[in-house]
Amino acid sequence: MTWEDLEERFRSKVRVGGPDDCWEWTGTRHRYGYGEYRSHGGKFRASRYLFERVIGPIPPTLCVLHRCDNPPCVNPKHLFLGTHGTNMRDSARKGRKAKGEKHSRAKLRQVQVEMIRRLYDEMEVPLVHLARLYGITPMGIGNIVHRRKWRHVA
Repeated sequence: MTWEDLEERFRSKVRVGGPDDCWEWTGTRHRYGYGEYRSHGGKFRASRYLFERVIGPIPPTLCVLHRCDNPPCVNPKHLFLGTHGTNMRDSARKGRKAKGEKHSRAKLRQVQVEMIRRLYDEMEVPLVHLARLYGITPMGIGNIVHRRKWRHVA
């Protein structure tokens, strides 16, 4: 397969909009919605493949991130490089990060967190008693009552 064929094949799987619009990948997608492209016997994220061909090489420690937060988008204007940490901070800042009871490892519900804080603040129930009552560690209860965890709950 020639380079021109490869480029045409790639472009045929992209619904191009205006210069500032998302360019949707219409080919195969990863389970999280990212485009997947097969080339030279390998499988690549479509955004990474496009980034390397249009913008330049990707250092091994960096990820291709989306300004638009649209996983199938391959518009080069929407793509930028960053670390995994950069991606996590961007996700939290934009409200995309699961928190509270929506987090996959949550052991409590919001109503329980509110009750723990009320019991601690108003009735002065010791952390160890609250820990036993709710089945989590005293340190976990301390993180809740001192608002190091579940900060989004008033």
